[in-house]
Amino acid sequence: MNPAFSVVFLTTLIGAGQGLFLAMVGGEAAAAALWLDAPGTAFFGTGSVLSVLLLGCGLLASFFHLGHPERAWRAIAMWRTSWLSREVIVLPAFIAA
Repeated sequence: MNPAFSVVFLTTLIGAGQGLFLAMVGGEAAAAALWLDAPGTAFFGTGSVLSVLLLGCGLLASFFHLGHPERAWRAIAMWRTSWLSREVIVLPAFIAA
């Protein structure tokens, strides 16, 4: 198996960004549930910015996996048949959340 570098970067960056985000949310929820002192807002602010940067870089890497990156705007049109198209639609919604 010889995957393209864009796929490797895509899966690694998106996985790291989502994992960081979910770890921060889980840590904050656990601290609230157990009445522990949560880390400061600088910790969550830095983690949120890093998570958005990782997810944005992963989204950018998904465009390089296309055969014609100049037509990346058309990637959304094939959402019924392409997993990459679904990812291009759902990932910005996750980033916005």
